[in-house]
Amino acid sequence: MPISTTNLNTIGLGVAALFAGFSIIGIANPRKVDDLFGVTHESSLNTAEAGGATAAATRTIDYTTLGVLVCGRDLTIAVAIYCLGRAGRNKEMGTVILSTMCVAILDIWLAWRNKKYPEALVASLGTVAVAMVGVKLRG
Repeated sequence: MPISTTNLNTIGLGVAALFAGFSIIGIANPRKVDDLFGVTHESSLNTAEAGGATAAATRTIDYTTLGVLVCGRDLTIAVAIYCLGRAGRNKEMGTVILSTMCVAILDIWLAWRNKKYPEALVASLGTVAVAMVGVKLRG
């Protein structure tokens, strides 16, 4: 039984909601995003730790940076899919969804490399499901 165009559009909008949810998680818990991708947390270096370096040479690593960047990426994807879906441009929406597979594969690889096997498995299954939606939308 073929899926109607309206139902495909609704499923595509569900993918947009999924990416929006990822974005909210990235903002709400940036440390979890950093941990998933293997970002180490460093505190600010003082002059004693830096071996007599000047105050200008001290630095602080902001742990929220990666989480916010991933959030921005996912929110951009969600908005693009949503706008195309609302305009009824299913083929273009499928193209955007399929293009996210490049990013998803890298996310899965980073999670796997950092021994986050359950997260990598869930992301893999989700990526396959989203790819199937993208292929169906492309027609």
